[in-house]
Amino acid sequence: LLGERPGFIHLQLGAIEGRFIVKTLLIALVAFLVFLPISIVAALLSAATQSPVLIVILVLIAAVFVTPHMLRLYLVLPAVSVERPIGLKEAYRLGQGLGWPMIGAGIVLFFPFILVAVLLQYLSVLAGSGGLLALLIMIKLALLNVLLQIILTVLGISVITAAYRIAIERQHAYIETPPSNPD
Repeated sequence: LLGERPGFIHLQLGAIEGRFIVKTLLIALVAFLVFLPISIVAALLSAATQSPVLIVILVLIAAVFVTPHMLRLYLVLPAVSVERPIGLKEAYRLGQGLGWPMIGAGIVLFFPFILVAVLLQYLSVLAGSGGLLALLIMIKLALLNVLLQIILTVLGISVITAAYRIAIERQHAYIETPPSNPD
């Protein structure tokens, strides 16, 4: 994103990477603090009604309402990457109206790859026994699974980055638009 040219080993840990890790941990902490009371309430209601299915249903319902708001917080990560760090409040404000589109883009992009991953799991079960040939097939399937995980990670980063770009463009458009005068 910053036009850097990687060296022989593409791994470095500097100030940007450190801030990125801190912001990621901060988002994880916020998610934990949001979902902890939801889970506790769902567990207590589930125990009171003697229905273990109720906890799953209640957490899923809560997730539908909370997830779009949580996704908006992820806008801090591309901001850190381009050395324009913002806080969680600013990311939440910038991401207004982008939570559900991010979910939709993620579903559309992830769904085909998740289907392939499920198919690979099924094939690995089928090839589970049978000697050396089965072992080689299992190794190939494991490598394909790793490749799928990398693709899904890149797609997730793309969704977050695209949302950040949209949010920044909207912010610039709002700033550049002069207020209308009723004169």
